[in-house]
Amino acid sequence: MYEGLRALFVIFTWTAVIGAIISIAVAIGLWKMFEKAGYEGYRAIIPLYNMFTLTEMSGMNGWYFLLCLIPYIGVIIWLVMVSSRIALAFGKDNIYAVGLILVPYVFYPVLGFGSAQYVYGNHAQQSYGPGQPSQPGQPTQPSTPAKPPKVEDPWVSGQV
Repeated sequence: MYEGLRALFVIFTWTAVIGAIISIAVAIGLWKMFEKAGYEGYRAIIPLYNMFTLTEMSGMNGWYFLLCLIPYIGVIIWLVMVSSRIALAFGKDNIYAVGLILVPYVFYPVLGFGSAQYVYGNHAQQSYGPGQPSQPGQPTQPSTPAKPPKVEDPWVSGQV
């Protein structure tokens, strides 16, 4: 009887260890990916806030994040929408988005540590643009914030 319990304990322990390793890999990949996009890296380790940040990074309104709160179908819809737009935001195609959905513990670290650059919007720009000083220490010029360009959704345009 104790052998069966011991085997069950070993299985549960290894499952927990592997799950923790996968979660850490995804968190590290998200951290680096957020930094590439110009967001603070700590957002990757705060539950729900990282999903809100991913929604913003994908160019969608932050209110779309509320789809995550709808059981089953809402989460699936949010995951597909955000993953496809995140892939586009980093210059990847929809096949990469499928990888983000099915194997996130591989594809998010690849986005974070790979050569892919965040090309959506201007959130990550570090140059001296409007509203920033032309030289450090000079006063800033007031300006209106630029809106990021719309990313064409391949599902709507019929490219998929």
